[in-house]
Amino acid sequence: MAGKTTNQIANELTEDGIETARGKKKWHSTSMDSMITNPIYCGDFVYQRYYVTDTITGRMTENRGELPQYTIKDDHPAIVSREDWDAAQQIMNNRSENRKGSKKRRHDRKEFFNVFHCSECGAPVIHVRSSKGGVHYWRCRTAEKKYLEETCEVRGFREVSIEHTFMALLQEMKKDDGFRDNIRQALKELIPNESERKQLEQVKEDMQQLYYKLYDTVEEGEQQGGDPTQIKEITGQIVFLQNQIYDFENREQNCLEAEKDLEWFLEELEGIQEFKPDKERIEFRPDIFSKIVEKGVIHPDGRIVYDLKFGMQLTATGNEKMVWRLKMKRKARKKKK
Repeated sequence: MAGKTTNQIANELTEDGIETARGKKKWHSTSMDSMITNPIYCGDFVYQRYYVTDTITGRMTENRGELPQYTIKDDHPAIVSREDWDAAQQIMNNRSENRKGSKKRRHDRKEFFNVFHCSECGAPVIHVRSSKGGVHYWRCRTAEKKYLEETCEVRGFREVSIEHTFMALLQEMKKDDGFRDNIRQALKELIPNESERKQLEQVKEDMQQLYYKLYDTVEEGEQQGGDPTQIKEITGQIVFLQNQIYDFENREQNCLEAEKDLEWFLEELEGIQEFKPDKERIEFRPDIFSKIVEKGVIHPDGRIVYDLKFGMQLTATGNEKMVWRLKMKRKARKKKK
């Protein structure tokens, strides 16, 4: 996730003296590749990932489609979050593609990772590259047969189309006279109100009373032999209330950051170059995308429903069109003073 290669990770583990599962002192990049791509670490179990090719020697071979595979999701507790595992697969896939076609354009649209999901099955939408021409697409992971016990027939959409329709959406925002007031109002509704702040104070007071109760219960237990179940119950209530406080504080902090991001965005929006989306394209703004988009849901007809970080939902259309054929509009020259 930090950009290190599997070879660098293997060397660092060896230098730190960390032994492998088999007690060996030297790590190899091939072992790291296998670990990073193994879904068992995110809680999934893949049946027949490997199969026996020689019953006498017990030799195992990786199943590359010779036999059916079945994946059981959330089979066991994960040691890596699914979001981190998905991101790692995306990085590994991109590195593999870049090695296979070094002459092809390197993929660097990191802003789309872990943002898009499929409207039909809910699976993450991942980056894929066509074998011919190295064209970049984004398609539902289930449709790419990453999970063989599930099916999804949603097509993939070109990356350049997603970029183009997002820029067209920005232009719509710019031309909408009421957009600025509407988005500021949407963000205002996310900010905790006075009623919620009073509820927070009540939560803090309730938690303080539970601390007193816990203290008395523990003290009584030391003198007379208390009930461990009661102590556990009170502790659980304290943790529950503390999490409510954490959630409120995180929400408040996120709103403060969103207010700053919104003002930056509205200023940048004014500088968006005007263009005709049905006749031309302009340069994609990854900085704006990463600042304002929380998530996007891609539909079979090419619609992308974006949830903005400011509490507003907007829809981009036209991803099904062949926009890659459109010419890029030249940037306007600055007038000399």
